[in-house]
Amino acid sequence: MAASVITITLKATTDGLSMSDPIGDSYTAKFDGNAVNHMAVSADGKTMKFAITDKLHNTTANWTAEKQ
Repeated sequence: MAASVITITLKATTDGLSMSDPIGDSYTAKFDGNAVNHMAVSADGKTMKFAITDKLHNTTANWTAEKQ
C-alpha cells in the first residue's frame, strides 16, 4: 500500500475482514486460521492499531489508523 494513502475503509463480516482505499487497493482476510488479526481502539476513540499475522506466508503487518 502506498504511503500516501490516508483513508481506508474496514468492513467486518461474520467470516472475515476486508480493507479498501480510494486508489483501488484492497485486502480480504478470512477467519480461517491462516491469519491472526489483532485490533485495539484507543480509549479516546481517535486511533486504532491493528496487526495481521499471516501464518501461511510467515509475515506480519502493523498499522495505526486515525479517525477522520
